[in-house]
Amino acid sequence: MPTLTQPIHVSLVRVGIHKLGTAAPVTKVADTHTPVPKGHGDFNFFTFPSIGGKNVAFKGAGAAQPQNIYLSANGVLDALVQVGVPYPSSGAFTALGLPSASEQQVAFWGENPAGPGIYTARPELRTVANTRTAVPGGTGNFSTFESSLGPGVSTDQVAFVGSDEKKTPGVYVGIPAPSGVSLIANTQTSIPGGQGTFTSFSGAAISGNRTAFFGSNTGSSPIQVGIYSAQAGASVHKVADRSTAAPDGSGNFIAFTVPTVSGNAVAFTALTQSNSGVYRWDNGSLSTVANLDTSVPGGQGTFAGFNNAAPSSDGNDIAFLGIKSDGTSGIFASRSGKLVKVIDQNDSIEGQAIIYLGLDTHQLSQGVVAFYAVLANKVFGIYTIPLPNPN
Repeated sequence: MPTLTQPIHVSLVRVGIHKLGTAAPVTKVADTHTPVPKGHGDFNFFTFPSIGGKNVAFKGAGAAQPQNIYLSANGVLDALVQVGVPYPSSGAFTALGLPSASEQQVAFWGENPAGPGIYTARPELRTVANTRTAVPGGTGNFSTFESSLGPGVSTDQVAFVGSDEKKTPGVYVGIPAPSGVSLIANTQTSIPGGQGTFTSFSGAAISGNRTAFFGSNTGSSPIQVGIYSAQAGASVHKVADRSTAAPDGSGNFIAFTVPTVSGNAVAFTALTQSNSGVYRWDNGSLSTVANLDTSVPGGQGTFAGFNNAAPSSDGNDIAFLGIKSDGTSGIFASRSGKLVKVIDQNDSIEGQAIIYLGLDTHQLSQGVVAFYAVLANKVFGIYTIPLPNPN
């Protein structure tokens, strides 16, 4: 049972081996047969990727090198940020977090001997915020940043969760120095549609001038959790919380993933009192993308679950990981309001059955999904696939 004060967040689905299916129209970005750029040997580790335009970023490693950030730009793979390599604006990193890619930029969490920070990597490495950055609306400088999830990025704007020197958290948007950081919400911000103020945040996402995030009042009563959004310079408003009725008539929402945002639309996966599904909010209007009553496109029966995986969105397209009634899984998408199958276990990659599929937020851009997969021959890696057009 997921907790109510933290976002539900599971993105990897294991599926049983089936007979070899139709070859999926995928493009390999990198797998365990790919030599590590500027390294030795082949990759043996990948995180889920992030895609923005023709840029696919991921964290990977090989047997002889640490977990670095790699970027495939227009199909050319190279090391983007490396542990132990000194950079003029940051020094040498000792650890790197998940990258998030836009068409122009890659943002990430990184730590060096001076402490953690949020950085961008193109065309050169620049600092968005670190432990020398004053916290707007807070006390002193930043002390920590959310590192388990990649920051949100839109053009050069980066959305992130960080804490001040008193360890009080907030949601912020920054543009690499010298532009600075602005406050979206912190523990002094009243919970819209609720009582009291926020005490915790997670999963900041951004698109244009709109930021979305998961927020809660951990340690308070009554417990309040939800998805919230704000435009630059405007007050925070509620997208959905535990007092919000789900648009499919299945009662109120009870738990949420972190959100994704594209334009004015916010998407998230959630549990309700009697259902679960992927939902979309657009300027105050909630709609159901898919739930347990929705027929599986390209399959039989209805969805059996969504594995609490956060969706990805771009424009009017929303991609998500769904589980079918036979226990197999796939990546599906809503295109112009119509559901399509993107890839599932009944397909194959490079002549191999698919054992695992991984999808999360930041994995859809310009009609292309970037995803993680493990194949029956134990090869695993990062792939892209175009969204099919609805019939």
